[in-house]
Amino acid sequence: MKKYLWKIAPYECFEVDAIAGWLDEMSQNGLQFRDKWGPFCRFERSLSPARYRVDPVRVQLDPTEEERIAAYREFGWEYCSPYTRLADVYRAEDPDTVELHTDRELLGDLLKHSIRGQFGLCLHFAVVLFFLYVPDGFYWFSQTYDPDYLPITLFLFSFVLTLVLSIALTFFSWRLLKKHPEAAVHTPQRLRRGTFWRTIRLMLLTLCTLGFLFCLFQLIFLL
Repeated sequence: MKKYLWKIAPYECFEVDAIAGWLDEMSQNGLQFRDKWGPFCRFERSLSPARYRVDPVRVQLDPTEEERIAAYREFGWEYCSPYTRLADVYRAEDPDTVELHTDRELLGDLLKHSIRGQFGLCLHFAVVLFFLYVPDGFYWFSQTYDPDYLPITLFLFSFVLTLVLSIALTFFSWRLLKKHPEAAVHTPQRLRRGTFWRTIRLMLLTLCTLGFLFCLFQLIFLL
Protein backbone atom coordinates (compact mmCIF):
# COMPACT_ATOMS: atom_id res chain seq x y z
CA MET A 1 0.00 0.00 0.00
CA LYS A 2 1.32 3.43 -0.95
CA LYS A 3 2.31 5.68 1.92
CA TYR A 4 0.89 8.82 0.31
CA LEU A 5 -2.40 9.51 -1.43
CA TRP A 6 -3.14 12.46 -3.73
CA LYS A 7 -6.57 14.09 -4.01
CA ILE A 8 -7.88 17.13 -5.87
CA ALA A 9 -8.62 20.04 -3.53
CA PRO A 10 -12.42 20.48 -3.77
CA TYR A 11 -12.82 23.95 -2.22
CA GLU A 12 -11.67 27.51 -2.83
CA CYS A 13 -9.03 28.93 -0.48
CA PHE A 14 -11.51 31.25 1.28
CA GLU A 15 -13.89 28.40 2.17
CA VAL A 16 -12.00 27.86 5.41
CA ASP A 17 -14.74 25.95 7.25
CA ALA A 18 -15.32 23.59 4.31
CA ILE A 19 -11.58 22.90 3.93
CA ALA A 20 -11.18 22.27 7.66
CA GLY A 21 -14.17 19.92 7.69
CA TRP A 22 -12.83 17.97 4.71
CA LEU A 23 -9.33 17.64 6.18
CA ASP A 24 -10.76 16.61 9.56
CA GLU A 25 -12.86 13.93 7.88
CA MET A 26 -9.87 12.65 5.93
CA SER A 27 -7.88 12.58 9.17
CA GLN A 28 -10.51 10.47 10.91
CA ASN A 29 -10.27 8.05 7.98
CA GLY A 30 -6.51 7.65 8.50
CA LEU A 31 -5.28 10.18 5.94
CA GLN A 32 -3.29 13.09 7.38
CA PHE A 33 -2.80 16.23 5.29
CA ARG A 34 0.84 17.01 4.59
CA ASP A 35 1.02 19.61 1.81
CA LYS A 36 -0.56 20.90 -1.36
CA TRP A 37 0.96 20.97 -4.85
CA GLY A 38 -1.05 22.95 -7.36
CA PRO A 39 -4.58 21.53 -7.45
CA PHE A 40 -3.59 18.39 -5.48
CA CYS A 41 -3.44 17.75 -1.74
CA ARG A 42 -1.02 15.10 -0.47
CA PHE A 43 -2.13 12.87 2.41
CA GLU A 44 -0.06 10.48 4.48
CA ARG A 45 -1.59 7.24 5.71
CA SER A 46 -1.50 7.48 9.50
CA LEU A 47 -3.86 6.44 12.28
CA SER A 48 -3.03 9.48 14.42
CA PRO A 49 -6.01 11.80 13.85
CA ALA A 50 -5.57 15.55 14.03
CA ARG A 51 -7.62 18.72 13.67
CA TYR A 52 -6.95 21.08 10.77
CA ARG A 53 -7.70 24.75 10.38
CA VAL A 54 -7.09 27.27 7.58
CA ASP A 55 -5.52 30.67 8.24
CA PRO A 56 -6.00 33.32 5.50
CA VAL A 57 -2.80 35.18 4.66
CA ARG A 58 -2.57 38.73 5.97
CA VAL A 59 -2.36 41.75 3.70
CA GLN A 60 0.53 43.03 5.79
CA LEU A 61 2.58 40.57 7.79
CA ASP A 62 2.31 42.16 11.22
CA PRO A 63 3.43 40.18 13.08
CA THR A 64 5.70 38.52 10.54
CA GLU A 65 4.87 35.10 9.17
CA GLU A 66 7.61 33.50 11.31
CA GLU A 67 6.29 35.18 14.46
CA ARG A 68 2.74 34.13 13.70
CA ILE A 69 3.79 30.51 13.15
CA ALA A 70 5.67 30.56 16.45
CA ALA A 71 2.68 32.09 18.24
CA TYR A 72 0.31 29.46 16.83
CA ARG A 73 2.74 26.74 17.89
CA GLU A 74 2.52 27.93 21.49
CA PHE A 75 -1.24 27.35 21.32
CA GLY A 76 -0.73 23.85 19.88
CA TRP A 77 -1.08 24.50 16.16
CA GLU A 78 1.71 23.34 13.85
CA TYR A 79 2.19 24.83 10.39
CA CYS A 80 1.55 22.32 7.57
CA SER A 81 1.60 23.91 4.15
CA PRO A 82 0.13 26.72 2.03
CA TYR A 83 -3.28 25.84 0.65
CA THR A 84 -2.74 28.55 -1.92
CA ARG A 85 -0.76 31.79 -1.82
CA LEU A 86 -3.76 33.25 0.05
CA ALA A 87 -4.17 30.71 2.86
CA ASP A 88 -2.15 28.36 5.09
CA VAL A 89 -3.07 25.09 6.78
CA TYR A 90 -2.31 24.30 10.44
CA ARG A 91 -2.83 21.08 12.43
CA ALA A 92 -3.27 20.21 16.10
CA GLU A 93 -3.04 16.67 17.45
CA ASP A 94 -4.63 17.54 20.81
CA PRO A 95 -8.45 17.52 20.47
CA ASP A 96 -8.70 20.07 23.31
CA THR A 97 -6.51 22.65 21.57
CA VAL A 98 -8.18 26.07 21.53
CA GLU A 99 -9.63 27.09 18.18
CA LEU A 100 -7.21 28.80 15.80
CA HIS A 101 -9.66 31.65 15.13
CA THR A 102 -11.98 32.87 17.88
CA ASP A 103 -12.50 36.40 16.54
CA ARG A 104 -15.02 35.91 13.74
CA GLU A 105 -14.92 39.59 12.77
CA LEU A 106 -11.17 39.43 12.19
CA LEU A 107 -11.57 36.18 10.25
CA GLY A 108 -14.23 37.84 8.11
CA ASP A 109 -11.84 40.67 7.21
CA LEU A 110 -9.12 38.17 6.30
CA LEU A 111 -11.55 36.21 4.13
CA LYS A 112 -12.49 39.37 2.25
CA HIS A 113 -8.82 39.82 1.38
CA SER A 114 -8.62 36.21 0.14
CA ILE A 115 -11.76 36.61 -1.94
CA ARG A 116 -10.47 39.82 -3.53
CA GLY A 117 -7.16 38.10 -4.24
CA GLN A 118 -8.93 35.19 -5.92
CA PHE A 119 -11.01 37.47 -8.12
CA GLY A 120 -7.91 39.56 -8.83
CA LEU A 121 -6.11 36.47 -10.10
CA CYS A 122 -9.02 35.70 -12.43
CA LEU A 123 -8.96 39.30 -13.67
CA HIS A 124 -5.22 39.03 -14.33
CA PHE A 125 -5.73 36.00 -16.55
CA ALA A 126 -8.65 37.72 -18.27
CA VAL A 127 -6.35 40.62 -19.21
CA VAL A 128 -3.76 38.14 -20.50
CA LEU A 129 -6.47 36.44 -22.56
CA PHE A 130 -7.59 39.77 -23.99
CA PHE A 131 -4.13 40.58 -25.35
CA LEU A 132 -3.74 37.03 -26.68
CA TYR A 133 -7.14 36.97 -28.34
CA VAL A 134 -7.53 40.48 -29.77
CA PRO A 135 -7.37 41.18 -32.63
CA ASP A 136 -6.32 37.83 -34.15
CA GLY A 137 -8.50 35.52 -32.10
CA PHE A 138 -11.40 35.31 -34.53
CA TYR A 139 -9.01 34.48 -37.34
CA TRP A 140 -7.36 31.69 -35.33
CA PHE A 141 -10.73 30.18 -34.43
CA SER A 142 -11.79 30.35 -38.09
CA GLN A 143 -8.72 28.27 -38.99
CA THR A 144 -9.65 25.36 -36.70
CA TYR A 145 -9.26 22.78 -39.47
CA ASP A 146 -5.94 24.11 -40.66
CA PRO A 147 -3.22 21.91 -39.11
CA ASP A 148 -0.93 24.92 -38.76
CA TYR A 149 -3.46 26.68 -36.51
CA LEU A 150 -4.72 23.71 -34.47
CA PRO A 151 -2.23 24.22 -31.58
CA ILE A 152 -3.04 27.91 -31.08
CA THR A 153 -6.77 27.16 -31.39
CA LEU A 154 -6.48 24.39 -28.79
CA PHE A 155 -4.55 26.69 -26.49
CA LEU A 156 -6.99 29.61 -26.77
CA PHE A 157 -10.15 27.50 -26.56
CA SER A 158 -9.01 25.60 -23.45
CA PHE A 159 -7.65 28.82 -21.91
CA VAL A 160 -11.04 30.53 -22.32
CA LEU A 161 -12.95 27.59 -20.82
CA THR A 162 -10.49 27.28 -17.91
CA LEU A 163 -10.82 30.98 -17.13
CA VAL A 164 -14.62 30.97 -17.36
CA LEU A 165 -14.86 27.90 -15.13
CA SER A 166 -12.43 29.38 -12.58
CA ILE A 167 -14.44 32.60 -12.40
CA ALA A 168 -17.69 30.63 -12.04
CA LEU A 169 -16.31 28.43 -9.24
CA THR A 170 -14.98 31.46 -7.39
CA PHE A 171 -18.22 33.41 -7.84
CA PHE A 172 -20.58 30.65 -6.70
CA SER A 173 -18.36 29.78 -3.69
CA TRP A 174 -18.26 33.46 -2.70
CA ARG A 175 -22.02 33.85 -3.17
CA LEU A 176 -22.75 30.80 -1.01
CA LEU A 177 -20.42 32.08 1.70
CA LYS A 178 -22.06 35.52 1.62
CA LYS A 179 -25.72 34.53 1.32
CA HIS A 180 -25.77 31.24 3.22
CA PRO A 181 -22.64 30.97 5.42
CA GLU A 182 -24.20 28.09 7.37
CA ALA A 183 -24.25 26.04 4.15
CA ALA A 184 -20.66 26.86 3.15
CA VAL A 185 -19.30 23.82 4.99
CA HIS A 186 -18.03 20.42 4.01
CA THR A 187 -20.71 17.93 3.01
CA PRO A 188 -20.53 14.77 0.85
CA GLN A 189 -22.62 16.47 -1.83
CA ARG A 190 -20.40 19.57 -1.95
CA LEU A 191 -17.31 17.34 -1.97
CA ARG A 192 -18.53 15.40 -5.01
CA ARG A 193 -19.58 18.56 -6.84
CA GLY A 194 -16.38 20.41 -6.05
CA THR A 195 -14.17 17.48 -7.03
CA PHE A 196 -16.05 17.02 -10.31
CA TRP A 197 -15.78 20.62 -11.49
CA ARG A 198 -12.16 21.00 -10.41
CA THR A 199 -11.31 17.79 -12.25
CA ILE A 200 -12.88 19.31 -15.39
CA ARG A 201 -10.82 22.45 -14.83
CA LEU A 202 -7.65 20.38 -14.45
CA MET A 203 -8.38 18.59 -17.74
CA LEU A 204 -8.92 21.92 -19.50
CA LEU A 205 -5.72 23.27 -18.00
CA THR A 206 -3.87 20.20 -19.29
CA LEU A 207 -5.22 20.82 -22.79
CA CYS A 208 -4.18 24.46 -22.49
CA THR A 209 -0.66 23.45 -21.51
CA LEU A 210 -0.41 20.97 -24.38
CA GLY A 211 -1.61 23.60 -26.84
CA PHE A 212 0.98 26.06 -25.53
CA LEU A 213 3.78 23.49 -25.82
CA PHE A 214 2.74 22.67 -29.39
CA CYS A 215 2.78 26.38 -30.24
CA LEU A 216 6.20 26.75 -28.69
CA PHE A 217 7.46 23.72 -30.60
CA GLN A 218 6.14 25.13 -33.88
CA LEU A 219 7.78 28.49 -33.16
CA ILE A 220 11.14 26.88 -32.42
CA PHE A 221 10.82 24.61 -35.45
CA LEU A 222 10.04 27.54 -37.75
CA LEU A 223 12.99 29.49 -36.42
